[in-house]
Amino acid sequence: MGAAKWVILYLLLLAAFILLIRYLSGRRARRVRRTSRNQKIIPAEQFLADWIIDEKKQLGYKYDVFPGCYCLFIFEKPPRSGSYLGYDDIYIGQSVNVTRRVHGHLTGKGKGDVYADIKYGRSVFVELVPCEKEDMNEVEKALIAQFHSTDSYNDTKGGGQSRKKEHWWDW
Repeated sequence: MGAAKWVILYLLLLAAFILLIRYLSGRRARRVRRTSRNQKIIPAEQFLADWIIDEKKQLGYKYDVFPGCYCLFIFEKPPRSGSYLGYDDIYIGQSVNVTRRVHGHLTGKGKGDVYADIKYGRSVFVELVPCEKEDMNEVEKALIAQFHSTDSYNDTKGGGQSRKKEHWWDW
């Protein structure tokens, strides 16, 4: 009877360890989902209209420089709510200057499929996901996995360049 208790205890510890590993590996995806859910999606037309609000005061997306990722949601018909649910296509990317990169996509200097969608009248919405420069690859990969965007416009699973701080002056 004593050996059976040890086997049961061993199996319980093994199960707890497996659950802990699964929990820790899902933390990144949960963090991205939480961050993503707290952001509002912006119609592409509004983003472009607000690109430069006041040049003298440097107001507008052009002057809002930060690293992070972005999601471009494409709909056949505009969504009724401010939700990304029901999108038809999606493109996810990253940049050290997210707003400039999104502006490039929306004005024909980025992913051709996205610009073609705009030209052909599809509704495009933008979601900005700020993050630290060295976290961009991880966040982009998690967003691509969350939204299954390799089934749409993303050709890879993300995570381009190494964004690690290599020199003391990068800190």
